[in-house]
Amino acid sequence: MLNFLFYPLIITLGIEELILVLLKEKRIKVHILAFFMNCCTNISINLIAYALHFESLVLYMVYVIIAEAMVWFLEGMGYFILLRDASKAVKYTLLCNSISLTVGFFVQGLSQIWR
Repeated sequence: MLNFLFYPLIITLGIEELILVLLKEKRIKVHILAFFMNCCTNISINLIAYALHFESLVLYMVYVIIAEAMVWFLEGMGYFILLRDASKAVKYTLLCNSISLTVGFFVQGLSQIWR
């Protein structure tokens, strides 16, 4: 369970906080919001995926696409509520989540190779 919940969360938090730093976001409220939103969404998505036991890669990919779309929406709304800037909210959620998803797929692929 540690591999399934803790490592993906730590990787996601690191990547998304780094993206916010690279975007020159200095407001601590934004970083705290990102931290808590990612804790909620990342753990939820991974717990559901763990419980579903996908029988095929296609079903897993469909789940990931739907789940990530929901995360983009929810986190985008969180950023918008805090920032009151739709452009910045969209930029933050799309960049942070797209990059962390891509890195997650890469790390997951590597972990399958090294098994």
